[in-house]
Amino acid sequence: QGYVNLITDINLRKQYENELDSIAKFSSENPNPTLRFSVLEQKFIFYNTASKYLIKFINSKSNKETGEYLIGLINKVNEKGKIAREEINIGKSTFLFTLVPVKAGNYVNLYGSNISATKKAEEEIKRLLFVLSQTDNSVMVTDKNGKIQWVNDGFEKLTGFKLKEIKGTHGEILRQGRLTG
Repeated sequence: QGYVNLITDINLRKQYENELDSIAKFSSENPNPTLRFSVLEQKFIFYNTASKYLIKFINSKSNKETGEYLIGLINKVNEKGKIAREEINIGKSTFLFTLVPVKAGNYVNLYGSNISATKKAEEEIKRLLFVLSQTDNSVMVTDKNGKIQWVNDGFEKLTGFKLKEIKGTHGEILRQGRLTG
């Protein structure tokens, strides 16, 4: 009669389990839309919390055209077998999607990013540059380090310097005084 005690250290196994659990949660914790589309079933088989609005929008009968466009794009990417990037308007937002075909699994992963604010800022910059280009006053735009990035026609007329001559400089060249008159 006796006892046999076996002690097994499972700390390493627990560490691996925690790491795997963390990896498994990665896409669901992502604040950006992450979706998986089954090419065989022709439907989304996974989407994270950030994608719920997109799925609802795409599946809505009133937005059938957007859903059909996206599914057509997904199928095209799958056929070509190459990663693609596409801007898609969904509701009042613009998303940049990276579509990644996974041939072995017969699915395409979609990784989205809402670029609405960026698009709005780009449009505002275009409007401002248009207004600045229309004035006869001399206008010069520099980056935060003082390097010249853009000048208007009024600047070119006043100084005689074209943007291509001075872009990226700190404007030292302007001290030479090559003024037209």
